[in-house]
Order: sequence, then C-alpha cells, then structure tokens
Amino acid sequence: MTSATAPRAVARDDRGFPRFWDEERETRDPRARDAVILDRVQAQLRYAYQELPFYRRHYDAHGFRPEQVRSLEDFTTKVPVITKKMLVADQIEHPPFGSYTRDFTAADGSSGIARIHGSSGTSGTPTMYAVSRADWERAADVHAMAQWCAGIRPDDVAQVGFPSDCSSAAGASCRAWNGSARPSSRWASPIPRSTWS
Repeated sequence: MTSATAPRAVARDDRGFPRFWDEERETRDPRARDAVILDRVQAQLRYAYQELPFYRRHYDAHGFRPEQVRSLEDFTTKVPVITKKMLVADQIEHPPFGSYTRDFTAADGSSGIARIHGSSGTSGTPTMYAVSRADWERAADVHAMAQWCAGIRPDDVAQVGFPSDCSSAAGASCRAWNGSARPSSRWASPIPRSTWS
C-alpha cells in the first residue's frame, strides 16, 4: 500500500478535479479487492501474533492461530474479540502503551514515535496511543480519501464542529490534503493556515 499526498486519478469530476483519491484502489474489481484485503488481514494477524505479546497471549488463550483465517468470513467468525477494557488492563500492567504496541525505538536509539494520543477516559481509565510516522501517513491517506470520496474538493469551505489542532487523525488528513478545502474559520479548520491557497 502506498500513501498519497494528493489525488491519483485520470478521471475528472464535473468540477474538473480528479474523480478519485486513488483510482486504482477505488475502482478495483470486488474479487480482487477482497483478495488484497484478505492478504493484508492475514499479514496483520501474523505480525500481531509474532511481535506483540498481548495478542499472542489472547490468541493462545482462545486456541486461535493466524493461519486459521483463510477467508474474510473466517476473520469475523474465528478471531477472538478484544475489548477496550482488556486494552486498558494491559496498559496498566505494561505502561506506558501496553504490550499490544510494538517498541518504536529505532536502531540508532531514537524514538520512532511521531505522535502520542490519549483517550479522554470517559469510559474509565484513559488509554495512551503511540503513533509511528508510517501510521500517521497511512491515517492521513485514509482520511483524505474518505473526505475526497464524500465530494470535498480544494474549492470547498469546510466547517469542522470541534476544535482541532491537527494532532488527531483528522489532523493527519489536513496535512495529506495540503489545503484541499478552505476552512471557514481558524478555530474550525483541520487545515493549517500555512497551507491555505
């Protein structure tokens, strides 16, 4: 999977903008799309089991192994459910991010963490999340594509009904868009003023 910072499409919409954010991905044959999704799900399950102690313990406790997922239906019926309560408990036992998050330390000893986010704790104990640069860029691409799919384009005005300082996933999309919509006010914008056109 690649990350885009601008639309990649040949087709144009009625306003002259690219019709798709990622034309190849968005117009893929459903069977081919499902095959790609299954391959990525299987890779993620293998990674989680091999690299993250929380998942290995949880999967082992339920008699689950990643190789049991051979279809998308298998994913929904065989993979043991994980609740936020379980993640909170693991994070308390393995601070600061829990044993369900990899070690982001780079080979040179520097931190590979791009952002640290936390939940508000409305359901009890707040949880902390470390986000790598690659994860941040993927989130930016996904959010930008979702908003592009909804029809938002560079000449639109966006009113965001919550404060955003570009530190959330919505903030990731504002960087990926590089000013794809004009905000109606400084406080309502997910797009930094420096990128306004």
